[in-house]
This record gives sequence, C-alpha cells and structure tokens, in this order.
Amino acid sequence: MDRGDLKIVLCQCDILWESPQENCSRLSAMLEEYLQGGGADLLVLPEFFSMGFTMNYDAVLSEEGMTLRWMHSVAQRHHVAVVGSVPTAEGGKIVNRCYFVAPDGVEHHYDKRHLFRMGEENEHYAAGESRVIVHYNGWNIALNVCYDLRFPVWSRNVGLEYDLLINVASWPDSRIGVTEHLIKARAIENMSYAVFCNRIGEDPGNSYNGHSRVVSPRGEDIAVVENVGPAQFLSATLSAQKLDTLREKFPAWKDADLFEIKNEK
Repeated sequence: MDRGDLKIVLCQCDILWESPQENCSRLSAMLEEYLQGGGADLLVLPEFFSMGFTMNYDAVLSEEGMTLRWMHSVAQRHHVAVVGSVPTAEGGKIVNRCYFVAPDGVEHHYDKRHLFRMGEENEHYAAGESRVIVHYNGWNIALNVCYDLRFPVWSRNVGLEYDLLINVASWPDSRIGVTEHLIKARAIENMSYAVFCNRIGEDPGNSYNGHSRVVSPRGEDIAVVENVGPAQFLSATLSAQKLDTLREKFPAWKDADLFEIKNEK
C-alpha cells in the first residue's frame, strides 16, 4: 500500500467541568507551543475534551458548535487532523460523537456505540449504529470511544479494513489497570496500531490519571505516559512499512472468522 509514516500526537489533559470555552482556550495555548514546529499529522484529544464526562448535556449543548468550530480552526492553523468527542444533537437525540476533522476541513464522525450504563450514559445519550473508518494520508483509521474498548467484536478488523484504531477516553483511575491489557489486545488481534488517549484531573464523580499510550501491532508500547502530572503530550511515529511487513510475513488475518454484526439495540 502506497502510504508514508504517520506522526501522531496525543494530548493527555485536565478538563474543567462543563466549561467548553475555557477548556478550548487552555488547549489553544498549549497547542500553540507544542505544535508550532509542525510535522504532526494527527492530534488526538480525550473523550468530551471540552466539558468533561457530563450527563448534564443541556449545560453544554449550546456550546457544541463552538467546540466543533474550534477543532476546525486547530486543524487548519496547525495543518493537522484533530480527533475528539463532543456531545451532539442529532435527529432529536443526543449522541457522544467522535469527530475527525482534517486540515482541509473535511469532517467525519463516529457515534459511540457502547454507552457506559454504570454511569447512566445510556439514559442520557443514544447509542451509535455504525462503525466508521476514516481514510487519511493513505491510512485507514477506525474510531472508538472509551467503553467501546471492552467489546472486541465491535472493533474486529475483518479483511484488514483499518491500520490504526483510535480510542478517546474519560477512563477513571479506579479501573485504569485494565486499559493496558485491552488496548494491547485490540492491537494484536486486529494486526493494527492502537491508540488510547485518556484525560487527567478530577470531575464531580471521578479522578483520572491518564495512562495514554500508543501500541504497535505486536502489542508493544511505542510511547506511553509513565507519570501523571500536568497536561502532557505524547508523540509517536507509526511505520507503514513495519505494519505491512508484519501482515505479509505473519498473515494471521487470513484465517480470521467471518461474521456480521446485527444492529438490534
């Protein structure tokens, strides 16, 4: 496949509760400093990066458009694709929507399929119905949001549909230990790169300690945030050649079981 390497940047940041404008302003300042040299192809932000994992969507829904416009402005200014999730009104429902905004303004989105019932997300948001794979710079990129990570069938890479799985998260530190195992399992079983981008800080119900990481198709850490502190950036370059070589020399994907996912929710 004719594609170059992909340079990816994860932003593991704190999030002020239900304060979209202030969060976007703080992120703008950090990104201005970190991305000023250019070179990044893809910037990944946590789940609900501009307001926190709130069920009080009425308090932030009016700012939905502002957050999306901000993503477009960052993508254009820094010549980087931007990924992150935002509560979004759609057809009389509210969804947890993960946007992928390219530098040229092209926009894709995926609505979170698996809603975290232990946090009553399923009572406030509507579940997505379709998987989404974005084509960008020669790479095929699958989008996931937080709790989706626990459900391997949803992310199954049948026929090598994607090269990179991105999971944006607000995953509390009380359950953070499982994320390393889950994201590495998704990478290995799907023979793809995998990214887990989590937040830090606190909200009214939880505390967060990040543990964001970039994982190779072999399940090995390429980059990981070892220590929790102020907002941190994590950079990694994903090698297209290494991915293609692994898939050619160890073609386990050819023996994968074929199946269909029925949308019965």
